[in-house]
Amino acid sequence: MFCPNCGKSNPDDSKFCENCGSNLLETAAPPPPVQPAPAFTPPPVQPAYAPPPQAQYYPPQNGAVNEQTKPVGVGGYLGMFALNFIPFVGPLIFFIMLFVWAFGSKANMNKKNLSRALLLMMLILIVIYVAIFVVLMAVFPDLIEQLTNSFSY
Repeated sequence: MFCPNCGKSNPDDSKFCENCGSNLLETAAPPPPVQPAPAFTPPPVQPAYAPPPQAQYYPPQNGAVNEQTKPVGVGGYLGMFALNFIPFVGPLIFFIMLFVWAFGSKANMNKKNLSRALLLMMLILIVIYVAIFVVLMAVFPDLIEQLTNSFSY
């Protein structure tokens, strides 16, 4: 036990301080008041996950069909590719029509997407062919020189 007057440590069973003589029983500080435990507050409840609403499909009214989103039939695709078989000018006409269908505002979405895909594939193939051509042109003269040197006496 510590003396509240001078702060010296004393044995627990002593009634007076050994240092200053003050009464340890009368000057003892009252025990601190008991604090009530804080009230329990439950954690906030998060709402359950709800997926975002999905777009609803609404069929066309009165049987109306939008020409830009109407599916292209087999005959339409065959007609598109038949342009390629016109002698001499077919591939040129087909290439021009691909641009018209790909970037035209009144083109059917199916034709537009197909035309864009074909133009993108053509562009990729052209880049690959040019790269192969450049590599061959860099290697070919050395190959010719090695072959002519090997056959000379």
